[in-house]
Amino acid sequence: MLPTNSKTESLESKRSADPLRLLARPTGFEPVTPRLGIWCSILLSYGRLRSFYHPAGGRGKARGLAVALGLALAGVAQAAERIPADVLVPDAALAALGTPAGPARGVDRWGREVVPVLEAPAWVGEGLALVHPDADAAAAAVLLPLESAARSGRRGHWGDGTWRVQAASGRIRGQVGELVLVEGTVVAVGWAGDRLYLNFGTDRTTDVTARVERSALPAVAAVGVDPEALAGRRVRLRGWLAFSGGPLIELSGPAQLELLP
Repeated sequence: MLPTNSKTESLESKRSADPLRLLARPTGFEPVTPRLGIWCSILLSYGRLRSFYHPAGGRGKARGLAVALGLALAGVAQAAERIPADVLVPDAALAALGTPAGPARGVDRWGREVVPVLEAPAWVGEGLALVHPDADAAAAAVLLPLESAARSGRRGHWGDGTWRVQAASGRIRGQVGELVLVEGTVVAVGWAGDRLYLNFGTDRTTDVTARVERSALPAVAAVGVDPEALAGRRVRLRGWLAFSGGPLIELSGPAQLELLP
């Protein structure tokens, strides 16, 4: 189950006091709600190690909400915020330059408008943005090959060490709620109730496990990858890191699972 408390938990620190080298180094959180402990579609780079965070597992949630509430009670108006759809952009200034490519798809849980932008493919292709785990099938079909090419060519943040793909077997580095990308061979696939599990090793305390709810199976398979038929196949996963006896990634959309040669 995804974490619900406000404290991030280091998987590696359970076993070692060595400093962690996190996946995403763009740092700081968006200034609209100071230090709100959530994953950010847009992050600012201030030079300290931080990560993209999932809403359920970030830091400082209570303090951020208190600040936001204080501003509201003081009558301080906050400007409407817009974030690009289908991608995660660590450079807020760059993301703000996006040209809307269609109407807003609604708002996220913090009231930010989610808007598709024309520049998203270019940002991903230049290594300046990651494909969002929640990207739909149409966006994933366009953006995932661009991201793969940028990674192979070590463009943008793929070349400066900001982003990386970890091995799915063995100890994974990261914190609960952090966005991670992992690759590996699926060694076993099986159902437990209404949940499908993909195991990447024999030691569940260190090897990644992916989990798919039965209700989410059609969405995950929307790009033609059948999770039930992946035993012995090499895949790449992206998602928010959880911990349930070992590292766990919940899969719920087509952008999260890629079949590799």
